[in-house]
Parts: sequence; structure tokens; C-alpha cells
Amino acid sequence: MALRVLALLLLPGCFYEPCDDYVDYLCSCHEDDPQYDCDALRATYVDAEPAIQDQCAVDLAAVQDEDEDAGLECAW
Repeated sequence: MALRVLALLLLPGCFYEPCDDYVDYLCSCHEDDPQYDCDALRATYVDAEPAIQDQCAVDLAAVQDEDEDAGLECAW
């Protein structure tokens, strides 16, 4: 997990926004899960500040690890 987070944080480019990937992943791979409201997620994370973007990278890696442990495969 740590390597995945580090890779997301170190990707080149000034315009990379991990929150976009986080929302896209949740909305693609957990679209039927009532815990996640895609419209609310998009509204919450659009143009998020850098500290929030960093947290999105950590949260995305955590969700992907949980899904992998649960056997959920998702090509988003």
C-alpha cells in the first residue's frame, strides 16, 4: 500500500488530482453501494486543496487494498 500511495504522490505533472481518481474509482467500482453518493463525492472533491488531494491518494490506496483483500476486481 505504501508504494502505491508514494507513486500517486510523486507522479509528475502539476495538474494531477488524486481526488479525481478516488471519485472515479468509487463511482465505477462501488456504484451500487449506498455508502457512496457519486454526486456528493464529486461536489466535495472538485478542485480540492493539496492537503485534501494527498488524503484522497491515501484513501484510494486503502479502498483498493480493501477491495483486493475482499476479492473485488474492478477495471476502472
